[in-house]
Amino acid sequence: MKNGVKVIFASGQITASLPRVIPSISLPKSYEKVVEASQVFKLDVFTFVPMGCWTGGTFNYYNRTAATTLPVIALCGALFIFGVLMKKRRNKMHTAAIAITYLTLPTITTAVFGLFPCDKLDDGREFLRGDYHIRCDNEGRLVWEIFGYIMIFIFPVCVPALYFYLLWKKKDRIKRPVEEREKDEGIQGLIFLWDPYKPEFWYWEVAETTRRLGMTGLLSIIKPGTFTQLATGLIMAAVYTVLLAKVEPYAEKRDTDIAILSSAMIELTFVASFLMKSQNLVEDSYEAVGLGLLMLVCSLLLVVMFVFWSWKSFNDLNRSEKSLALGVMRGGRRGGGGDRRGEESESGGETEVGAQAEIETDADRSLDDVARGEMRGIQMQDIYISEEEDGKTTKTESVLRASNPMSRVSKEKEKGSRGEIGAAKRKDVWEKVTQEGSGEVYYWNAVTGETAWEKPE
Repeated sequence: MKNGVKVIFASGQITASLPRVIPSISLPKSYEKVVEASQVFKLDVFTFVPMGCWTGGTFNYYNRTAATTLPVIALCGALFIFGVLMKKRRNKMHTAAIAITYLTLPTITTAVFGLFPCDKLDDGREFLRGDYHIRCDNEGRLVWEIFGYIMIFIFPVCVPALYFYLLWKKKDRIKRPVEEREKDEGIQGLIFLWDPYKPEFWYWEVAETTRRLGMTGLLSIIKPGTFTQLATGLIMAAVYTVLLAKVEPYAEKRDTDIAILSSAMIELTFVASFLMKSQNLVEDSYEAVGLGLLMLVCSLLLVVMFVFWSWKSFNDLNRSEKSLALGVMRGGRRGGGGDRRGEESESGGETEVGAQAEIETDADRSLDDVARGEMRGIQMQDIYISEEEDGKTTKTESVLRASNPMSRVSKEKEKGSRGEIGAAKRKDVWEKVTQEGSGEVYYWNAVTGETAWEKPE
């Protein structure tokens, strides 16, 4: 679910940047509300705080860009230093620094690239496109251009390069199976970069970051509202949508679906802008309203998909926990055959129908301790007890696996281990048990908790 939020956030940042990237193109009125609502994704406090009014008009675009970039550099630097000094919290500090760069990168990139484009008027004067209060031919302009180049090197260049270097350095450990890499403390500091993706797509966050930079910073330096700008944005969105559908890099299919729909929404936005410019559809109320409604429906569909999958994930998690608890209860019982159908106890050649009387012994308590220990962090379909016999370590089916209603019974019936657990030295008592659902019959030892497909001699 958290990865779905990350996907929607990234798309929301691109959508929120459209008014600055293509300011001369009018979007459908109904969709403009969606763009306005998405401004919150930019994490740009100056979008909502009227600093110009508070400072008497002296807070211009130069000041705004400096106030956007420098605090982020200072904060990330402080987190990195704290991570070096506080080894126990290093992973958390470094993860926080990476998350901050991820969240602010598109906004900073758009602001930095906005330091360069100027519009020249008929009288020869040049003004900064992002702020007509700033003249591009004034003294002091060179200082801000140098500042802009430095910020471009730090953010759009160094940040993606840093992502790639950190991931490439740990790629062998990231490419391990999902269960293994989640337990690897050595790569937890980079979890924000690799967690959403399949192990073989360890590098995909770099591709995603490049896409976000291209859709914001690169488009902003192309003359706004031109067919060149709109066509470039449309091609980038279309190529990325096709790539997502082709390779499916996300570990969860639902995240892939959300990413594809989000990318298609951005693609549709550029298609609408392209049509409204080429055919002057703004004056045609029918076409403008139709396009706006189509884009609005797609936006709502994206939100509905995310809410539905979040609810479904929550319910699936609850059902899994209940099933595991039920399996433990069934496996831990020493009688009361209500949870084990067709159960029989065979002893001395005579069959005795009923349940084994519950006997509280040290062996039983040891078995319960083992069962409780196995519950922690183990997949339901792969629960075993490790035993040592004659100097060799073997894996034996445990009580949890035998009673787990969600486990898959192997087609090849293997004989269960006869090793003893704990200090149980009593005579073995084997009970015949019928597996629920599959109808498979196996034997269960009420004392040791062992299981076997055939009754031991």
